[in-house]
Amino acid sequence: MIDHIDIMLNDDYPLDSKQQEKENKKVFNLLEDLRAHNMATDLVLEVIYKDSQQRYIITINEYQKDKYHTPEDMKKALAKTQKQVEQTYRK
Repeated sequence: MIDHIDIMLNDDYPLDSKQQEKENKKVFNLLEDLRAHNMATDLVLEVIYKDSQQRYIITINEYQKDKYHTPEDMKKALAKTQKQVEQTYRK
């Protein structure tokens, strides 16, 4: 069985790199909480910001092993580049 969790936020994804680091840490801490409850072996976790400005897509299963060991690793889960995020703000 796969745990699929979607979190839809009404918050803007920050453009500032320091604020983005804070977001990485928040998502990493959420993942750590899921691990503590044994929910990170077959998991799809998506964190989606307002108007799909950015999204974290975390997939952990027998084929895609857990590669998220630090908050910095959360960058691997980002669906958009910084340039794509900036373009989303211009629309």
